[in-house]
Amino acid sequence: MRIGICVAALVLGGWVNAAAELRLFAIPGNTTWIDAKQGPLSENRFIEVIDLENYENGIGPITPSRVVPVPEVDAATDSSLFAFSLNVTRADVVAPTDIELEDGTTVKAGTVLVPRWSSFPRSLEAVQLLRRAGITEIEAMINVAESFPRPPSGDKYNKGLNLTPLGIFERALTDQRLQEGLWHVFDGDPLTHFERIDRVGQDVKQQWILYIDLGRYFPIRLFRLYPSLEEPSRVSAYTFYRGLPGTEKVIAGLSLDDPSVGQLAFPRFTKIASTFPTFVPEASAPVNLEDTIAVAFEPQAYMRYARFDFQTPLDYDLAEMEFLADGFVPEAVYTSNALPLPPATLGRIFWDEQKIGDPNGSRAIVRVQTGVNPEPEVLFRVNKFERSVEWKEEGASITDQRLGSKTFGQEVDLNDEAFNLEAREIFSAALPEDRARVRLTRAEYKALPGNERRHVEPDLEFWSGVQLANNGQLINAPSGRPFIQIEVEFLSENPAAATIISNLRFEYSAPQITDQVFGEIAPAVDVIAGRDTSFVLVLNAGLGAENNGFNRLQVFTPARAEAIEGVEVDLGDGEFLNLERVDDGGEIGAGQFRELYVADDQFVVGFPTIGPAEEDQVRNALVKVRFQGRVIDFRTNFAANVFLDTLGAEAERRFTSSGILALGGNESTLDTLAIFLPQRVEDNDVVDFAATDQLSDRNSLAVIADISAQSENLVTNFKVVPNPFTPNGDDVNDEVVVTFDVQRLLTPKPVYLEIFDLNGRRRRLIERQLSSGGYSQQWDGRDDAGQVVPPGLYLLRISTDADHAGEAQTRIISVAY
Repeated sequence: MRIGICVAALVLGGWVNAAAELRLFAIPGNTTWIDAKQGPLSENRFIEVIDLENYENGIGPITPSRVVPVPEVDAATDSSLFAFSLNVTRADVVAPTDIELEDGTTVKAGTVLVPRWSSFPRSLEAVQLLRRAGITEIEAMINVAESFPRPPSGDKYNKGLNLTPLGIFERALTDQRLQEGLWHVFDGDPLTHFERIDRVGQDVKQQWILYIDLGRYFPIRLFRLYPSLEEPSRVSAYTFYRGLPGTEKVIAGLSLDDPSVGQLAFPRFTKIASTFPTFVPEASAPVNLEDTIAVAFEPQAYMRYARFDFQTPLDYDLAEMEFLADGFVPEAVYTSNALPLPPATLGRIFWDEQKIGDPNGSRAIVRVQTGVNPEPEVLFRVNKFERSVEWKEEGASITDQRLGSKTFGQEVDLNDEAFNLEAREIFSAALPEDRARVRLTRAEYKALPGNERRHVEPDLEFWSGVQLANNGQLINAPSGRPFIQIEVEFLSENPAAATIISNLRFEYSAPQITDQVFGEIAPAVDVIAGRDTSFVLVLNAGLGAENNGFNRLQVFTPARAEAIEGVEVDLGDGEFLNLERVDDGGEIGAGQFRELYVADDQFVVGFPTIGPAEEDQVRNALVKVRFQGRVIDFRTNFAANVFLDTLGAEAERRFTSSGILALGGNESTLDTLAIFLPQRVEDNDVVDFAATDQLSDRNSLAVIADISAQSENLVTNFKVVPNPFTPNGDDVNDEVVVTFDVQRLLTPKPVYLEIFDLNGRRRRLIERQLSSGGYSQQWDGRDDAGQVVPPGLYLLRISTDADHAGEAQTRIISVAY
């Protein structure tokens, strides 16, 4: 099918109508993944776990590795060979072909030249052998604990490392010296080190414990600890522990955001981190004879927390402690900036997925939220009164809206000492636009010193909150807002598995149909479940000069509506219309409505376009629809959408929860002429039903039913029409329609419709997965082999496998010719 992007304009009955354009916002396209990405609040502690470069038009979780070029033999120096040797292989490096050596011997193809999980060679001869084998680059694992020096003086891989030493150290080892010494162990440079060696007249502490928090979980393949390369002095007794994922416990009162712990960039190493897990030993040596302590994990171990116990009273020296990762990180989140949009009706969202490794070992979750300002988070700082506040340090004047206060209606500076105790109350009582104006911006928060920053939380006042998005489905977030934010969460349960997201795009229609549309239904309480009831659904649509208006109403129901009884329109300017039903297939004229579609789960009515008032006046139009329907369960949430359909009556329509699909051509060559996006009707108090219709309401689209009269059977209201029927192909009573309700099923269960002849042979089986609701099923008189059954009497049986289903129900069906 071809997708028509431009929607045609059509004037109906003299009412206002305009064209809406269906547009597509795409990443990449309108922007790139890199440009759209929300930057970190702290460069000093940020770990980039999203791969923005290696997937065409897409993103995914990082796999901590790098490709290292093998040095050119002619250009190799001691320093370049030394730097090369600091890397560790991910896999065996093997000779791709036979290699003839100068002494006449041959290194056979497949020979391991550098074993997996080992250091790259440092000797010129070994590097020359790699080059002669045609190996110009080798994949290396990354040490995810390399952290110091942190920016701005350095750009290390992990800026989120936190270290906690426990021990009573010698007095000469001040906090500053302890920090500097530990930095050397995690700076990626084996030429720097942290000595624990006694000197004349000065004994040092050799027995102590170091807790390591990598900041997030990584798939660790290899742990290594080794001494200085110049004069190695090894750790002669130790135990290495791993923190178990899922056992973390919060230690109350401790937080890296606490200024007593240290600035955000440089936490002091005298505090325990705010969360710690249960630790289990992975390696222990009461007598260690190896300079390099190495613990390999096969398979990889997800690790964030580790503990190393130095258990020797003998001297030692620490050059580097390394945690080498191998595989995709288990969790990574991409968050976009607040992306600007014109006021628009949001449509469907799409993206492409690529699986790496086990398809069941990873997944990606896409979420969307919309907002009215460019900052989706509330950013807090500490003010001079040691209070956590979200307003600016300068320019935080606001109008006091507290009734009865001495400063009511006056401008108040929230940072004024005179209002210290009242500032929070004044801010909370202020108008929303005033609160938004004085809030901290992202740039202002980032410019604060680390010890003045406080927590960050989602903005649920001016933003919708993140909503789960389903590929190919409507965006479940409010339309008409000027900003949208995309979040993609990557989860990998297997280090070798990952999901890649690419070519994300979503539809939107601008200008918007209405500024907002609210709905309410009645009666909303004491409705008898399973019994046909007359309901009244009322909409209140706000229409400004920039809106297109709407001419279709789609109502989702728990069971098929038995009748659409009437449509009334109040345009808010003294013009009230009781629309007349028309059933022909032509255009809908002024003062008319038509029942366009009725199914088990919805109905759609059409009427002339209700647009904005003249002379740029805002119009609040009321639309009242009366229909016969029934509810099944104790609580039923009705839902509704409005559309603007601007094509002629000759186009075929398909009504879905994602919009109206307008089709042209014939059955073999159907073309998509247009897609009309829905605007969702939001719950709200619209009218006083007690005054207008003498009905009870709940100011929402929810109905609470009386289920006391429900039968014990899960399947009720079982009917067969017409009976008898004549499946002879003359288009008259060719099918029988079976209608029934399913009650008390919160999740889908199998429901069976079986047709038996009078000899007890089953001729037809229809199985459907159904939850609570009203349903219909056609039978065309054919058996499971597709043959028309002979005339006669047949037994229709309906049953379900659900617990407490009650007895199966049966009806006699007559087939005649």
